[in-house]
Amino acid sequence: MQKRTPSKGAYLEHIFVLRAAVETKDVALFNDVALRLTSADYAVYFRGSEHKLLNNWAILLRHQNAFEQSRRAYECAKDIAFANEDTEQVVKIALNLHSILLKQGKLDEAKEVLREVETLSKETAYSTRLSHKLGMYYQAEKDYERASEFYQQAFVRFSLAHDFERAAISGLNLLHVQLIQRNRAGFWRYAQSVKEIIQQVPRNNSQYLLHFSVMQKIVEIMAFEFSKERANLPEHWQEMMFKYGLNEEVELYRAMIGLTSGYVQQTSNTKRQVRNEVLPTPSWYLNYCQQ
Repeated sequence: MQKRTPSKGAYLEHIFVLRAAVETKDVALFNDVALRLTSADYAVYFRGSEHKLLNNWAILLRHQNAFEQSRRAYECAKDIAFANEDTEQVVKIALNLHSILLKQGKLDEAKEVLREVETLSKETAYSTRLSHKLGMYYQAEKDYERASEFYQQAFVRFSLAHDFERAAISGLNLLHVQLIQRNRAGFWRYAQSVKEIIQQVPRNNSQYLLHFSVMQKIVEIMAFEFSKERANLPEHWQEMMFKYGLNEEVELYRAMIGLTSGYVQQTSNTKRQVRNEVLPTPSWYLNYCQQ
């Protein structure tokens, strides 16, 4: 008796579970579903989507701090998307790859990726994301004027597109760059607009409001030149910043108002440790990419 092909509904259900596995950082569940999707049973539906699976795998690896494996998975996914002539996915994956390269401190490679996708992105919906990534690149290069220009561009475009969460992130990065430059006038120029966008983020916006509040506090302290006794950040604010992975920002802001790093040292157990983990390579991955 001939084996029946699974239904399209069963395939879509697996795709839904796969996305849930990425959101919940469940490596075992992801690999279980990936094995099913890459089997001969689902080939009729899955063929041509290999790069999307690999992109999701790279995202999950990034969540697990397996940065080098994530980079290789992104590069493989990008190559397959390019071979499939899926321009929009090439740009999407390349922008994700750019973030990993910045985290690894590979600025020259990150710049090359941006140069590679700059022309392609003009033909896709990802041109605004490119502006944000350029802001990140120039911030890493400490070229804060150019970083500010690109963050402002991304903030405006995301806002007009009603993509409020990405607009909030670009806006907060813009304010952060103004703060690094101690440009209080520049900070206040955009502060109200950024706050209004944060308030429109459809999901939980507490992280963004906290970051905004901390930066606003720092600007106020700098403006009034408080003494060290008064120029302190509330401890619960700092603890929450650490929980959100913003420990580097806390250290910078404390230094800007003349505080020592003692608090950071005392609460080192709450800091997110940036490390490169190594996860076992699943068998399905080897069908598409080299180690």
